[in-house]
Amino acid sequence: PRLSSGAPPSPPPALIAAFWRAAVLVFSHETGADPAVALAPDTGTSRPMDPAWMLAARARGLAFYLTQVEMQVPFAALAEACSTSKQRVHKAVRTVEDRRDDPAIDALLSRAATAVTGSQR
Repeated sequence: PRLSSGAPPSPPPALIAAFWRAAVLVFSHETGADPAVALAPDTGTSRPMDPAWMLAARARGLAFYLTQVEMQVPFAALAEACSTSKQRVHKAVRTVEDRRDDPAIDALLSRAATAVTGSQR
């Protein structure tokens, strides 16, 4: 079914959150981030001087991007499902988009998409 705007409805929040968590785990493994730190509740506080937090933030950001692209969900639906702000999701997605010209990022995203969705890219 489609909404009156022509856009398909967003998947249920639990499905969005499950996809995002799976992506966080894959990106944590790929980047060396601690999955427990990456999946910890969002306190809204940035800790740029903490290397473990920075690795976890990168894994979360990549997971926001992958979830938004693969599931085609609005930023607001993704933010709600992941208990964070729409601005945080938007910034993370924009940051990854800005890095897409790096072949290593593209390869990382492809590997993660295959791992999370089970389909080859």
